[in-house]
Amino acid sequence: MHNAKKTTICLKCGVHKDLHFKRCKPSWWGNKPKFYTFHSEGESQRYVNLNALSLYGAIHSLRLQVAFILTEDRQRKYIADFVYFDTRIRSFLCPNGRWVIEDFKGGYQTETFQVKWAEMQKKYPQFIYKLSDKPSGLIND
Repeated sequence: MHNAKKTTICLKCGVHKDLHFKRCKPSWWGNKPKFYTFHSEGESQRYVNLNALSLYGAIHSLRLQVAFILTEDRQRKYIADFVYFDTRIRSFLCPNGRWVIEDFKGGYQTETFQVKWAEMQKKYPQFIYKLSDKPSGLIND
């Protein structure tokens, strides 16, 4: 099993929890910053990049760790790292954009992942599937 170092960052500003200090100040009502622990440093950096794209309006509805059911009895499921609506991917049938399922794999793919990835593409063909291996978002389709 490949073990990666888990990373915790602020979902609002994208700064590591240990370096956060007072960058995101609590609001008037006392809301505290929300932190999320990613499975790897690369995955957290990919989130920061996708969040920047969201702020620019290139994507929207960014969600983390979305579960998809693969079998009718709900025994097998696939959890996608990122799901978002990309307005840059347009076609005649989808003039406003397409939903994207993206998974970050830092160069290591298990056999279980490959089987579930193939099942996902077969069961949910309406999505665009992207497999990124670098935080910059260089994609292997």
